[in-house]
Amino acid sequence: MIINPTPENASFFRALASDIRLEIIQLLSKDELNIKELAEKVGVSSPIMLKHIQILENAGIVTSRLVKRNGSVSRVCTLVFAEYRFMI
Repeated sequence: MIINPTPENASFFRALASDIRLEIIQLLSKDELNIKELAEKVGVSSPIMLKHIQILENAGIVTSRLVKRNGSVSRVCTLVFAEYRFMI
């Protein structure tokens, strides 16, 4: 995806301004994970992880969907693009 560094894309750049969110992106570049799995790997609570995922979703970096697993429902997260290019 090509992205221009403009005020309209500020949410994208703000989403990258967090070590935790950068770690989430790295983890999701390897596999889909649910909120609980991400929280455990990063070392934060599930509610905190959900807030980070919402920021990444609003920026268009991550998507999530509800999936039934083992009789319960979990939110599974996926990285939207593996590569971004900046157009200046």
